[in-house]
Amino acid sequence: MSKISKILIGVAFLTLVGGMALKNYFPQPWMQWIPLASFLACIAAAVALDFAFFKDFFGLRTTRHGMNMGTLIILVLVVLGGVNFVAFNRNKKWDLTEEHLNTLSPQSIKIVKDLKGDVTMMGFFVENSEQEIRKKGMFQIIGKLFTDETNKISIQIWDPQKRPDLAKQYGVEMSGTIVLSMGGKQSSVTDATEESLVNALVKLSREKNKVLYFLSGHGEIDLSNNEAQGGSNFKKALEDASYEVKSLNLVEQPTLPSDAEAIVVLGPKRELLPAEKNIILEYMKKGGKALFAGDPGEHHNLAQMMTPFGISFDNNYIIDQMGQLIGASAAMAIGLIYSPNSDITKDFGKNMSGFQLASSLSKIQQAGQNFAYDEIVKSSPASFSKAKIGSEVRFDEKTDKKGPFAIGYKVSGIWPGEEKDKKEFSALFYGDSDFFTNQLLNFQLNRDLALNSISFLAKDSELISVRPKQMKGTTLTMTDNQSALVTWAFFVPFPFLFLLIGGYFWLARRHA
Repeated sequence: MSKISKILIGVAFLTLVGGMALKNYFPQPWMQWIPLASFLACIAAAVALDFAFFKDFFGLRTTRHGMNMGTLIILVLVVLGGVNFVAFNRNKKWDLTEEHLNTLSPQSIKIVKDLKGDVTMMGFFVENSEQEIRKKGMFQIIGKLFTDETNKISIQIWDPQKRPDLAKQYGVEMSGTIVLSMGGKQSSVTDATEESLVNALVKLSREKNKVLYFLSGHGEIDLSNNEAQGGSNFKKALEDASYEVKSLNLVEQPTLPSDAEAIVVLGPKRELLPAEKNIILEYMKKGGKALFAGDPGEHHNLAQMMTPFGISFDNNYIIDQMGQLIGASAAMAIGLIYSPNSDITKDFGKNMSGFQLASSLSKIQQAGQNFAYDEIVKSSPASFSKAKIGSEVRFDEKTDKKGPFAIGYKVSGIWPGEEKDKKEFSALFYGDSDFFTNQLLNFQLNRDLALNSISFLAKDSELISVRPKQMKGTTLTMTDNQSALVTWAFFVPFPFLFLLIGGYFWLARRHA
């Protein structure tokens, strides 16, 4: 090859490399084609000057083999580029984790898709410790799950020490605060979880929060109490889910407020007055929604409240050996059987819920035909019931009954004589109230059951099952024989096999 051809080829590649490096500085898009045109012109001139050389060069056997390899490499690069292009424009991912930790729940996706405006999620983190850096990383991970589903959500991360103006503008007082804003409205959370962020989105989307009234004056669970038997955690979870929680004393105010989305009666220890029962019953007859949870052995009269709905509060004690197996007591009834038809429990699977000193519920045979009944949760088959509880918890064939027992019931329908209004009531009954308390709310599925019950009554189906996801550990247990089989069948022979195959090819190439 002549010296001029060598110079032309060198100039061609220098032009191409320089054009690629400086393409961002070209003022006009068409100017980016000039280096490419110069490259092609130089290559063409070099081939024209030494055509015979290039003809002989490309006719060599080594050149043909090299070109075949080069063509294969180019094809592989083209295929990889095409796959990446399709993946970028047609984003699709598969979450293979059992708990679906890497995707949003279907309910969350629906809420995100139905957003009526653009949302900005701003995370404020001071990177002064590993814990804060970890919180920031978790927010980035969960934030990407939201942005992958919609372009209406954008993520911003700020250091409140470097941007005190933004921290003051959005009322940020502590590191780790996440502020969501949409259309002039804003909501703040302090934990980067799917549940908290979705609840904040619901708050932004609602014109006003739904109001829940909790009956008081009869020794019910105190929602302001932070101790084990209090219900402060349940109240906070409801408020985080965009509900307004209010107390209702029907003695002081003998009418139900018109803004009541539902009424809740949790664990009364004293009887409701006849006037109070009548007010609640009239509310239900007109299409009301209510939850009643009572405990056995207390001096309440919830059994009388449940009777018109066709539910019997048996006022017994469920004893469950599974409670002892999980480290609790036999007085802990374990919920294992859930209604597959109810929105409240259809996704619970075979997981557990726990009820301390629970009574069974049963359907009265003379129940009205206008009502629909569903056993929401039942105790384990290993359970049995006792009329009284004491130190002896063994099964007595003469007096005790074998389970499983219904602990939760859903009743709905149109009240007889109210057909003209065509308003269907919804009522939930539980033979235990302890699973709403701080002590048991976070036991297994208790939190899901409690919050899903409220979401069902409030007709917030999009909030049902939007609950924290917990990573589960997977353990592989093998016997000594199984471990030896795996070792000698896989770990020992395969390295020797690869060594023999490698040695064979090395010898074959050496003597070729």
